[in-house]
Amino acid sequence: MIELCKHFDAVVMLTWSDWATEPRSNRYHYATRFARHLPVLFVQNQRSADGGIRVTGSGIPNLDVVDVSAPLLPDQTRDLKTLIRYRGFKRPLIWIYDSVNYWPLLDRLPNHFRVYHATEDYFRMESETGDGHLFLRDQLQRLLVETDLVVAVTERVLQNICVDGGYRGASIVAENGCDFQFFERLKIGREKAADAEKPTVIYQGGVNSRLDYDLIVSLVRKLPEFEFRFFGQIVESEGVQHLRSFRNLRLYGSVSPETFGEEMLKGMVGIVPFLQNELIWNSLPLKVFEYVACGLPVVSIPIQALEKYGHEDDIIRFATTADEFAASIRALAKVRNEPERVARGEQLARLSSYDARFEGVVAAIVANADARRRSAEPLNVALLYDPASSHVGTVREHLEAFRRHSRHTYTFVPAVAGGRVLRANAERSPIDLSLFDAVVVHYSIRISLQSHLAEDFAVALDQFNGLKVLFIQDEYDSVECTRQWMDRIQFDLVYTCVPLDESDKVYPSSRYPATDFLPTLTGYVPESANIDRFVRPLGERRLAFVYRGRELHPIYGRLGHEKLMIGVEARRRAEAMGVPVDIAWDAECRIYGDDWYRFLASGRATLGTESGSNVFDFDGSLVAEIERLKRKRPEMSFDEIWERLLKPHEGHVRMNQISPKIFEAIRLRTALVLFEGEYSGVVRPDIHFIPLKKDFSNFEDVVAKVMDDNLIGQMTERAFSDVIASGTYSYRSFVDGVDRDIQERCPRRRKRRLMYGTVYVMDDDGLARQCLPVIPLALPCSADVLDNREPLKRLHELFDPVSGQVAASSARGSTSGYAGTAEKQGAVIRRLIIRAGIPAARALHKAVQRHPKMSEATRWLYRQLPERIRLKVRKRVFPG
Repeated sequence: MIELCKHFDAVVMLTWSDWATEPRSNRYHYATRFARHLPVLFVQNQRSADGGIRVTGSGIPNLDVVDVSAPLLPDQTRDLKTLIRYRGFKRPLIWIYDSVNYWPLLDRLPNHFRVYHATEDYFRMESETGDGHLFLRDQLQRLLVETDLVVAVTERVLQNICVDGGYRGASIVAENGCDFQFFERLKIGREKAADAEKPTVIYQGGVNSRLDYDLIVSLVRKLPEFEFRFFGQIVESEGVQHLRSFRNLRLYGSVSPETFGEEMLKGMVGIVPFLQNELIWNSLPLKVFEYVACGLPVVSIPIQALEKYGHEDDIIRFATTADEFAASIRALAKVRNEPERVARGEQLARLSSYDARFEGVVAAIVANADARRRSAEPLNVALLYDPASSHVGTVREHLEAFRRHSRHTYTFVPAVAGGRVLRANAERSPIDLSLFDAVVVHYSIRISLQSHLAEDFAVALDQFNGLKVLFIQDEYDSVECTRQWMDRIQFDLVYTCVPLDESDKVYPSSRYPATDFLPTLTGYVPESANIDRFVRPLGERRLAFVYRGRELHPIYGRLGHEKLMIGVEARRRAEAMGVPVDIAWDAECRIYGDDWYRFLASGRATLGTESGSNVFDFDGSLVAEIERLKRKRPEMSFDEIWERLLKPHEGHVRMNQISPKIFEAIRLRTALVLFEGEYSGVVRPDIHFIPLKKDFSNFEDVVAKVMDDNLIGQMTERAFSDVIASGTYSYRSFVDGVDRDIQERCPRRRKRRLMYGTVYVMDDDGLARQCLPVIPLALPCSADVLDNREPLKRLHELFDPVSGQVAASSARGSTSGYAGTAEKQGAVIRRLIIRAGIPAARALHKAVQRHPKMSEATRWLYRQLPERIRLKVRKRVFPG
């Protein structure tokens, strides 16, 4: 069962059971076996929970019973989701019996693997449910569309699920069995069934509408020499009242499993006296193998799944009439204790044990979960980002990596305050992210700020039930603000730069029990082929050191201060030694774009420090105190501030990490002279870089190494081979890892849908003009806002396709001649929206989804029609 635990961390069973009154039921056997390996929440709706949920222990380790209402109430849905999250269940297996009452919860858990356990043939239940039969069928068909694996108790049940339910997915038949080990323990010390004044006929199970009371009454009358004992929950009826009138039949009601087990061990024959209809014919009562496990021969009405045991007629025998039942009971009672018969029955029960059944089911679950996670079908992912940050090279490369390398479909969505694209006024529909399997919030949206993420997107993320992913950097800033955003949005997966052994100090597991934290770097090897043209041989590099540092705010502690200190001290010492360098730290000396690569390749080596900060300002109080000190003494040095304020906080969380500039230098074959440190384990001292002590005591030795052509040549080539050529730190490798991480957490895919839109062009006057009608656009055609085309925001500013109004003046400031066109476009769009919900349109939409070429063929056919016919078609589609 190790494989099961690799895929899932809990089981949530959605039942219409009552744990207290259904001992040893099919649901009990699976729940208790799952609980041997994973925590189990047994959700049941037969006991009122008074609007909330009620969680109680089952008496079985690792298994809790959760009472809810039927159907599930909104508050209960929320509470169940909260319970799952705060139990720390990140990858629960959803095991379903009830296809009717749990849809609100299933909608809130769209990405989790779902198993439907078909213990009944609900397509043949008209005799029991009457008018509710059709409703049950509809609900089950709806569930089957959203099911990943069906576990059916018989071949007939599975067949009807496929034929009547239209199910085409993975399935397995796992017949009802028995708890063989439980009954074996009860047998200890028993040689055979004890002799009694009257031989007993046993029935155990519900005394309800499935029993054939006429058959039982006739049978009891025909066998006065036998005593009939019925064990199980009693549903009062006229048939039950009639049974109470017989002196040789006793109704015991619900008893403990040990009690009815003892009675079965003492009995002579077990019976299955059900009504003979298609529902029962397709079923497999679990009592059959429990009888056999206790040594009882069985007389049953015909059941298709038991026919394969027909040759064992001294173990299982079929009867259809009271006379046949009576004759079989008398015959089998005589051979009840024959050792050879008992041994064969015991072997049959052992092979039919729930432990064996369970192993087969688990193997099917694991195999199908594996297949789902390896699926080549791409996930549908929205990436929320700040377009204003994409001019920064490392940010742009990070964003573009998903478009270039991911096997999933990414839609880039600007989602920052002040740059909203999808919702500009209160009259529009709220943002709906439900078509996506996952939503990624990129680190360019800084959740360390209260209002960088647009509120309408925050609301949409609150309501989104798929996988939520966060990339975060600069995690030492405004930590509590970040944590409050994480509390609100409840990310499932966070890519953090905080080392995992330190992350609990920043993101306590008690606060984020259901969030996975995975390591990431602030950047990876730059991909532009343009960089290689700047590589120069050592002989052409006249400068020993090149470096651009900067003075950071004192809040960034020693690590931040080192970016300035290494430049200041290295330049001072190098100039004193007459070593040529280009080192600066003033803002006006900063270099960007290709000039930065040209500069970096002009030196034999570049200086570097670890990035990040080891001072975490959790609530902003440290920054406030620093500002207070500096207002009092503006000339106060960093060392003074550090000693007076920051020293106790330095290193409480270690967040030393590698900077993307190191990857750039390695690719340009520029040697690295770095302060001693860890550098995220990417580069190692004296192998990939020359270590510089922070007191500069080895500076002269470092200079000598930098001027050694042979040493520098070997070191830069080794660094290039290990870090760049290996591909380990490439963006492709990074995105491949993210793809796997997301896919593992999304074993289910949302149904892929077409997005519809009207195509507009900008005319010579700078006005938006419709050029094509509303057409379906496949999701991969979503606008790429990272390329050099007109930004999506600008298009929305020029034209609002929902209201059909000009949202901003053209460059020439004229909108005349356009308002009438916009009005007509708005009317057409409104008519389309109104009619999108009519049945004919829905049917056509479904047809187009099933047959992608249908749309093209339909348009071609339309063009072939005479104009008068086309006019009639248009009137039908757009009346008035």
